[in-house]
Parts: sequence; structure tokens; C-alpha cells
Amino acid sequence: TITSTKAVVLAVDTVNENLVEKTVILPRTYKDDHAIKKAITKLKLLPETMVVSKVKEAEESEKRYSMPEERFVAHADIID
Repeated sequence: TITSTKAVVLAVDTVNENLVEKTVILPRTYKDDHAIKKAITKLKLLPETMVVSKVKEAEESEKRYSMPEERFVAHADIID
């Protein structure tokens, strides 16, 4: 089970000088809007020319994922 946060943000497009609404999916959950903005920047979910000015909505969700064992072994990191 994976927990993620879907956020709708208002961002400033610094090239075209206008506001745009963007929807992003973030891994994990976040304590507040500031943490969501920081994560969007850190994970580079928007182009460098866009600056998040406001988080309009945020919704957490849990989904179950699966994959064949062969694919998991091919892509997983080994933990000692």
C-alpha cells in the first residue's frame, strides 16, 4: 500500500507572466501547505519557470500496487 498526496496548486509562470493551475501527485503525506510547496520544488514536478504561490487543495490517498516478482527483482535496490 502506497500513500500519496494529490495537490492542486496555483503557480506563476514567470515566462508568460500569468497564473496557471496545476495538479501534481506527490509521494507520502505532508503536514502543511509549506511542506507541499517545498516537496514540489525538491522533486522538480514543475518547470523551473513556474513558482508555486498557493496550494488550493490537497488530498491524501492510499492505493495498492503490485508487479510481477521478476520485474521487482530487476528494479529493486538490495538492502543489506
